[in-house]
Amino acid sequence: RLGFIGPDFIAVHCVCMEEEDFDIFKQYDVKVSHNPVSNMILASGVAPVERMVKEGLTVSLACDGSASNDTQDMMEVLKTTALLQKVHLRDAAAMPASRVLELATLGGAKAVMREGDLGAIAAGMKADLVIYDPFHGRSIPVHDPVSAIVYSSSHANIESVMVDGVFVMEHKRMTMIDEEKVLYATQKAAEKLINEVGLGNTQWGRKIGNLGL
Repeated sequence: RLGFIGPDFIAVHCVCMEEEDFDIFKQYDVKVSHNPVSNMILASGVAPVERMVKEGLTVSLACDGSASNDTQDMMEVLKTTALLQKVHLRDAAAMPASRVLELATLGGAKAVMREGDLGAIAAGMKADLVIYDPFHGRSIPVHDPVSAIVYSSSHANIESVMVDGVFVMEHKRMTMIDEEKVLYATQKAAEKLINEVGLGNTQWGRKIGNLGL
């Protein structure tokens, strides 16, 4: 009724879809951002991603913010996307690895209306690449590379990352920042903030303190 939804609108989470929402999303070509790890941590609900895909909606994958996810690990999101749909539907055949990989790549490109230059390795596309090393204790043996990426991998398998032709991580080392310095500064800033606002988790009935770096 407000008139603001359309093909450039990304609906995030979508864990409370009503029956009429599917028709509205299809009519206006609304895109969906699925954030399964965040949805599970916050107990928000389960987005009907399997149905969305079957009905032709564009679905992409994301971590959500670190405050509602605790990591920004897209490899974790891949596996969780598959497992959450399987257990929710009680169907081991739901959300196969190939579909998850498509959502993470082509789905993301379509969600931001950039399928012409993002989301695939092809001539004329942006050189956005992740170099995946399968030779790791978590993923070996590899028989099906797609299943290995989705079910048997972690960030430890990512050897290098290129963005628009520039390596931002090469041989597991960040190329544009001093990673150790940034991590240390982040921890110190977070500890200062927690102390100032008086927040903090409680485990076994006791408030957990900072690391004291």
